[in-house]
Amino acid sequence: MVHVPTPPRRRRTSNLLSEDEGSRSNYILDIKQDYARVRELRGNRQSSKKYLTLKQARANKLTFDWDNYTPPRPKFLGVKVFDNYPWKS
Repeated sequence: MVHVPTPPRRRRTSNLLSEDEGSRSNYILDIKQDYARVRELRGNRQSSKKYLTLKQARANKLTFDWDNYTPPRPKFLGVKVFDNYPWKS
């Protein structure tokens, strides 16, 4: 499978794959080499993120004290009716 991001490249790729066997084989070989190079480059990257272990993450979980929480009271209780409100902007 080959990822081709733009329509002009799709046309070119389609033409190359439908040409004679030699051109097609060369194109496929080029794609495989390019994908191998990208895999190697991405595999060698160093991440600047510091990850926690699963045990550390579980110890650092968010806790709620629902027993001592009082939600704020709404400013308005009940049903509000909007009379003569224009429906069209």
